[in-house]
Amino acid sequence: MFVFPNLIFAQQTRVDTEALAERIANSVNELVGNYRTIAISRIKQRSRNRAIDLEQLIDYTNVKIVRGERFQVTDRSKLQLILKEQKIQLSEFVSPNDYRELGKLLGVELFVYGTVYDEALILKAIDVQNSSIAWAGVYPISEMTARHQMLTNLSQSLLASLQQSARRIQGEEIQRVSFWDLEAPLPLSSEEIIDYLTVAIANDKSLKLVDRENLQLIYNEQKLNQEIYIDENQARRLGELYGVDAFLYGNISRRVDGEFVASMKMMNVFSGVITWADLLKFRENDEGSVTISNPFSRKIQERLERNKGNGMIAIPGGMFLMGTDDPLYANSNRRLMRVRPFQIDQTEVSNGDYLAFVEANNHRRPVSWTQGMMLPENAELPVVGISWEDARMYCRFLGKRLPTEAEWERAARGTQGRKYPWGPSFSANFSVTRESGIDSSVNVESVNRDQTPEGIRHLAGNVREYVSDAYRPGGRAERISDSNSMERVVRGSSWAFGSFEAAGFYRGYTRPNLAWPDVGFRCANDL
Repeated sequence: MFVFPNLIFAQQTRVDTEALAERIANSVNELVGNYRTIAISRIKQRSRNRAIDLEQLIDYTNVKIVRGERFQVTDRSKLQLILKEQKIQLSEFVSPNDYRELGKLLGVELFVYGTVYDEALILKAIDVQNSSIAWAGVYPISEMTARHQMLTNLSQSLLASLQQSARRIQGEEIQRVSFWDLEAPLPLSSEEIIDYLTVAIANDKSLKLVDRENLQLIYNEQKLNQEIYIDENQARRLGELYGVDAFLYGNISRRVDGEFVASMKMMNVFSGVITWADLLKFRENDEGSVTISNPFSRKIQERLERNKGNGMIAIPGGMFLMGTDDPLYANSNRRLMRVRPFQIDQTEVSNGDYLAFVEANNHRRPVSWTQGMMLPENAELPVVGISWEDARMYCRFLGKRLPTEAEWERAARGTQGRKYPWGPSFSANFSVTRESGIDSSVNVESVNRDQTPEGIRHLAGNVREYVSDAYRPGGRAERISDSNSMERVVRGSSWAFGSFEAAGFYRGYTRPNLAWPDVGFRCANDL
């Protein structure tokens, strides 16, 4: 689970610690594994622009975690007392032996620690028994910035590249990795970039990651020089000391045209062979803030400008995290997917919209309409009682199409793989599902928490939605032309279903000729 929870917007320079604590606790309580005990050890302040009361944040987060009833939490005051007695200072680097000893003293399985940067708080949880990262999360603390967007996309690009070389990496029996170093020019921060990449790899779980911070102590104890150009003999010594199979390292350079290039490598510490390498590119904009290259080509930007106000939201192409490793969602396997740039309707198709199509084409009327008549008071409700075939014909009539399953999930979950359109946690009043107590659909233009950062509404609830793909178990969708499946994929939850189906990776299905009282649709288009 790659975690990027909802934004916590700063009011002037301060951050709402209670709201931030709520999101941290929700993420921690969703952690996969048999862990039962946890303690927050330290959070470092690296930001000069964001004022966070760290003691209050730790206190509130402990309370929220306890309220979740998943973990037993060691109180920070007790932790500080034992640290003082054991003369261990957690404000800086901690050795694996220190963590292991503390874990025994406190009966703690996971220690949480992190750093506050200008745009985000990054937290990691270390497993005290093996010193690898069991969980990590990025919590933005300001409005979405170009810098944050660059780092999240850089992380996804890294994962995609590693996945392409997964067979070779597995063939060399590389299981535990760590960062050696990453040299970066200003205004980039090596520590911040490594933290973002660490979160991505740790939550991908294809590799076990030993945190670079904990290696720093061994660097010093063993008097090993930390160099950007990795020394094979030093790496082998450190790998043997810490049980690391490979190191990630590299440097970032800036070209004359302003583009940054990250030259990244993975070296097997025992053979000295570079197992994986890639060049990851990004660009600095004219205002000086770091961002990825413009997500849309100039031609697409011009087209979007001409079509402004058409009721559709443009989504950049690229990699995103699709599916889940949660065993409860067995038909939605977790993997990285790539989509081309596309547009998707901001809202579900309404009865009023559908009426125009029916009258223009003398098309059959929805079975949900009273005696075939659309009541005026229902004009802004989502159209239901139509089949998948009806939905596809409507989109074609407008020169559009149904969204693919991957496009729908990319719109609902973003690039970071959030669970719901708004973030990681569910509440009864966030969307129109069974938990809300609303026993019918609502106006397609209505606004609640069921909205993505881009403004796409009602993807989690209100009505379930048809997408274009044929259904196959296990998360594999197929184009209709390539499939002999008799089912079509349905996404999202509705007023008749609950929070389980509201997860952005849930997959339902139906026959294409059936109509349901809680299934509607929205259209999409290529860019």
